[in-house]
Amino acid sequence: MTVLETKSLICKRCGVDIVISVDAWEKRNSRGKSSDYCKDCTARPVTKEHHGKMICKPWMGELDLDTMTPIDSAGRPYMPGIRTCGHNDCVNSAHVFGREQAIAEQFSTFYRTGKKLNYSQLVKAIRSEMALKR
Repeated sequence: MTVLETKSLICKRCGVDIVISVDAWEKRNSRGKSSDYCKDCTARPVTKEHHGKMICKPWMGELDLDTMTPIDSAGRPYMPGIRTCGHNDCVNSAHVFGREQAIAEQFSTFYRTGKKLNYSQLVKAIRSEMALKR
């Protein structure tokens, strides 16, 4: 078994110790990438999440912990409703099924099936119908 030679660096931004193999350090420098920052300091926020054919846009602000709905800076819900993709922080307008639409769908489902659905059953029904449309 071979022991890799390691190099210890200090992140210029946060000061954490970075332990990197000498081979990886040389490879990064040959590509022109800086080895002066740790992974956390070089990470960028996600702007799109790909889930098969669906593309979700995650909310970059705060979430209401009770309802898991995105909230704006004043604490009001931002785009409240059912997320058909299943991600509570998604703000893609094609994935958000508004509360008024959900109530209308509840009456429509009752009319079609004769069964009165509670809210969680309605969410499951809407998500399954949206999945069939894709």
